[in-house]
Parts: sequence; structure tokens; C-alpha cells
Amino acid sequence: MSVATYGTVKRALIQAFGVPKDDVAAFHGRVIALQKAGLLGAENMPGKGRPLVYGPDLYHRLVFACELLQFGIAPSVIVSTVKDLWERKIRAIFKLAAKAAMQDPGDDDVIMYFGGVKLMTDSWADAVPNVNRCKLKDLPWHADQWMRMREEDHSPGNLPPRVILANLSHRLRRFYAGLPEAPPPQQRKKRTS
Repeated sequence: MSVATYGTVKRALIQAFGVPKDDVAAFHGRVIALQKAGLLGAENMPGKGRPLVYGPDLYHRLVFACELLQFGIAPSVIVSTVKDLWERKIRAIFKLAAKAAMQDPGDDDVIMYFGGVKLMTDSWADAVPNVNRCKLKDLPWHADQWMRMREEDHSPGNLPPRVILANLSHRLRRFYAGLPEAPPPQQRKKRTS
């Protein structure tokens, strides 16, 4: 996957998230604000006198942020989650999802989930959500496990039975389709089951 300018990436994000034409300016403002808040890392701050070159890692950070914005998650929580978990966990989830996105949709799509979320109270405490992943075919088991959680004694390991899900492979397919170098669907690898 090659690199792109911000304009190209913005068009792919608009396509991937179905941003209506009348809302493009507001969307652009949110993306720029997230970048200025440190979403892309200290070495990739906009406005430092050089244009940014976007590659897979920066694409994925922006897709992650936009997916969380779609959930209504506060920009400050998004940026702190990326700062705390990108290198340790989220980057690897995106690598798996990107690999699955190069194949036809199916049971191996990567589902990203936020388990035991407490977005209201955790945002006051500067806590980050529990981010993980599973394959689509394994989702029923993972969802069942989260729904069996109990939080009666309020100890750190007891999380509420609450989960937010997103088919990350699907979102990446839509994003990649908006990039000029995206291969036509018939050139993608076929799934082998």
C-alpha cells in the first residue's frame, strides 16, 4: 500500500464513512482537530512547515478515530486511547483487519470491540477503553462472555456487561476503495475455506 496526501486520505475517509456533502467542512474540522491534538503522534503534527505523507499507520489511526467518532466517543478519549494503546494493541488489530480486508467479506473479517466500556465515567477518570478483536465467526462467543460480566463489587477486574462492536475489515475495505491505488475487486485474493 502506497502513501498519499491529506486530500486523498480525506476523500477516502469521506467515502468510507458516508459523510454527506453538506457535512464535509465539519468533518474536515474534526479530523484536523484530532491531528492537532496528537492523534498521529508527536512526529506527525500538522502545521510544522512540511506536508504530512500518509501511509498505512496514519491511515489506520484516522480510520480508528473516525470509527470512534461515529460511536459518539469524545475526541479527548480517542486521542488518549491512541496514545496509550496504539503501539501495544491497536496497531496489531489493524494489521489483521487490513489483511482480511484484502479478501472477500466473510467469517474471517476482524471485529474490533470495546468491552466493559464506561465512556461517561472513564472519561472523567482519564481511563481508556478495553480494546480487543476477534474474527466474525468467533463473535458470538466473545459477545456472550462480555454479557456475562458482573460489576457488583466495583473492583478493577469486574467490568459492566457492555460492549461496542465494529467490523473493522469492512470499514477498511470501504476506505481502501477510496484510495486511487486500490485494486479492483476481481484482483483481490479469494478466501479459501
